[in-house]
Formats: sequence, structure tokens, C-alpha cells
Amino acid sequence: QGYYGVDLDVVLDLGEICDVQNIGVGFLQDIGSWIFMPEKVLFYISGDDDRYRLLGSVENDIDERETGAITRDFMLEGLHERGRYINVVARNRGICPEWHKGAGSKAWIFADEIWVNE
Repeated sequence: QGYYGVDLDVVLDLGEICDVQNIGVGFLQDIGSWIFMPEKVLFYISGDDDRYRLLGSVENDIDERETGAITRDFMLEGLHERGRYINVVARNRGICPEWHKGAGSKAWIFADEIWVNE
């Protein structure tokens, strides 16, 4: 799923209150196609889809200048949390950096699967 110049912001409904152990989402970087890793990914949990609590965030550690197709999973593990709703927010850099051939234009983030393990 591609996001052009905007953040990924998705809420997953697990259907019932569950014990959440691990949460993750995969991303692709391919700077030749203006696709960058998100700057960071934030993970929230809620029991009622109204009040969310931050579980943690994962910063990007892939060099923005690295070429080719690169994949990375952003994950929180060993959580031992209870909730029904998971909110995943991936921060898009917004625009391509000044050194890039698309400098000043919107940047893409490409997300793969989001997973939650009980």
C-alpha cells in the first residue's frame, strides 16, 4: 500500500479484547522510485477505540541514500498488553531530500503487512 506525501495512519479492530504480545509492519525503500522508509513508526493500543495509549515507537535505521529495493520490519515485541484496537502510524518524510532527483516533490512510503500476535 503506497502513501504519497502523507503518513500511514490505520486502526485495526481485533474483534475483542486480546492479549497482544507483538506488533509489526513491513516497509519498502527504493529511492529510485521516490520510495523512502518512514522516519518512525508509532504503535498505540485501546480497549474502546477512543482512548489510545502509546506502546512504543521504532525509528528508521536505514540510510536514506541506500539504493535498490530494501525491506525492513518495524516491530515491538514482548509487550504483554491487552486491547482490542491497534493504531499504527508511520511518519512519512513528506518530501524528497535536496540531494534526490525528486527534490522538493512528495515522497512515498510503501507498507506491506501489519501483524499482531497474541
